[in-house]
Amino acid sequence: MSKINGPLQFVRPLHTNDWFKQLQTTFKLAHKHLISDNKEIINILGIKFDDEDRSGKSAEMAHILQGYERLVLDVIIKHSNREDIALLVHDCVVFYNKQSTDRLSQIVEQETGLRLAFSEEEY
Repeated sequence: MSKINGPLQFVRPLHTNDWFKQLQTTFKLAHKHLISDNKEIINILGIKFDDEDRSGKSAEMAHILQGYERLVLDVIIKHSNREDIALLVHDCVVFYNKQSTDRLSQIVEQETGLRLAFSEEEY
């Protein structure tokens, strides 16, 4: 099991939590499938992972996942009215007006093949 640092009262329950254990297993399998022993790691956008930045499997997976996040954001921006976009935050788009989450899901799947469900929260 991976080492987890932090205050013991918060960290200790993670070591025995079944959901967390399954999440760890999922990420280990994803790393093995997506990266394995590759010496050169390139995300979906063609951005190479800098060897000097290697700080373990989590950094490698973050590079891969951030590429997909950016790809999805690019598709949403491409198919949206730019004047309706209020803010881009990490893996989130804030719109001035209500958007159809189903439409966003369809657009992303058509353009990328990724089947995602979007959520909506009012700010």
